[in-house]
Amino acid sequence: MMILDGSMKIQNVNTAFLNFFEIEKTPGSYSGLSSLKHPFWDKPDVRSEISKVIVTNEPMKAKMFLYETKSGEQKTIILDSKVVYL
Repeated sequence: MMILDGSMKIQNVNTAFLNFFEIEKTPGSYSGLSSLKHPFWDKPDVRSEISKVIVTNEPMKAKMFLYETKSGEQKTIILDSKVVYL
C-alpha cells in the first residue's frame, strides 16, 4: 500500500509494497513518485491514472497495468485506490 496526498507526494508505503516492487530504499515522507526510482511508477499511463484520482476524487477501480520485474518477468497487476478525507 502507498498513501499519497493531494499533490501526489508520498505520505507512507508499507513493507509489502516495497517488497513487491523490489524497492530497496524507503522513500521519505513528502517525496515524489520519482523518489521510488522505479520504472513502473515513472510510466506516463500510471501517473495519469493516479493524477485522475486526485483531480476527480473518484477512486481507481481494477486498472490493469503491465509490470516487469528486475529479472525481466512480465506481470499484470491491478491497481485500486481509495480517496480518504482527513
